[in-house]
Amino acid sequence: SNMSKGLKQSCHFPLREYTKHYIGAILNLPSCDPYPNPLVLRGTPQAGKSSVKGVVIIICRLLKIPLVIVTNAVAESEDLTQKLQRFSSDSEEGSKRVLNINGPPDGTSKLNLREGGAVVVAATPKRIEKVNAMIEELQTKFVLIVDECDAMCQTPDAHN
Repeated sequence: SNMSKGLKQSCHFPLREYTKHYIGAILNLPSCDPYPNPLVLRGTPQAGKSSVKGVVIIICRLLKIPLVIVTNAVAESEDLTQKLQRFSSDSEEGSKRVLNINGPPDGTSKLNLREGGAVVVAATPKRIEKVNAMIEELQTKFVLIVDECDAMCQTPDAHN
């Protein structure tokens, strides 16, 4: 199996059913509009949502479909990258499947995406533009995970 021991231990959900559902959703993604309804994962802090992302990384790698994970801020993107690198595999090769985009797009990031790897990016305009350029160059469908999207959508006036 491509799953690390740490990831297996953190999966407190029906792994087989979830994996079948997610593979089906990815394989049925259209390559143009209309886009499918998003799959929404909710949970309290430290509930194990990162393990779901770890499973998606493995699925995308096996299907050779790029995965982009957008986080709220630079520090969060770096923390999530490290956590997902630990989950990706017990090997050094596996940890290279998850890269953080904090500089200009480079050959490593593009190759990683082309092979179904994952990039984690903070939701800043320049970083989003870099990832968008890489995805456009690949001209392929991809999976997008927006981490902590509730925090991104809050305004100073929001109470929830």
